[in-house]
Amino acid sequence: MNPIGNFAKFLNFKLRDLDINRTVSWQTSILTIITTFILLLSCGLLLGSYFFGPSKSSYYDSRIKELREVLRENPGDKTIALELAMTIYLQGDTGKGISLARQVLSKYPDDPEALFNLGLMLCDRGDYVESIRFLDKLASRYPGFEPAGVSFYLGKSYLESGDFNNAHVKLREAVNLDRGSPVAYYYLGRAEEGIGNWEKALEAYQQAIRRAGSYPEAEAAARRLTR
Repeated sequence: MNPIGNFAKFLNFKLRDLDINRTVSWQTSILTIITTFILLLSCGLLLGSYFFGPSKSSYYDSRIKELREVLRENPGDKTIALELAMTIYLQGDTGKGISLARQVLSKYPDDPEALFNLGLMLCDRGDYVESIRFLDKLASRYPGFEPAGVSFYLGKSYLESGDFNNAHVKLREAVNLDRGSPVAYYYLGRAEEGIGNWEKALEAYQQAIRRAGSYPEAEAAARRLTR
């Protein structure tokens, strides 16, 4: 789903293989240099294509085509169907992506991956009440499945729907599970504000800023609380 992330992992793996203290033949040295150069060049090209509009769209188009071809040969492949739904959603056709995710969930009503993907897409689109229904079912039945992600999106959905108490509980869980996440701290700050904990809200915003380095929304919220 994330070509940059996958390529970065591959590149890091390759670079870790290089041992500069080891004596190698000149053939191996040249091959290593050429391989590293190609990897870095490819990474640069991929970054360029990912961050500039038309090429990013082309990536989604080609990936959707590939996934549909795989599904034609393996129509019962749930994982491919979910990836297709998410890719279509990320391409911008949110309605169709969610519709496909619903179809998968109708075939596998208790599947944790299907519940998570649909709940995440619904939360992102702003359908918070329905997102809560699927994510709460997931959290109840599969407490060990992506606990930080489930807690965060469930907390965000509660928050945006105005249920500050449940939002506070879930976002506190998300922070405890992933203390390096600035966005979890930011939304926790909003939940703390919602229940009237101004000092804790400010602390959460400051934690978000500290972890992100630059977080305009958290900075604005912190300034508002310190006036």
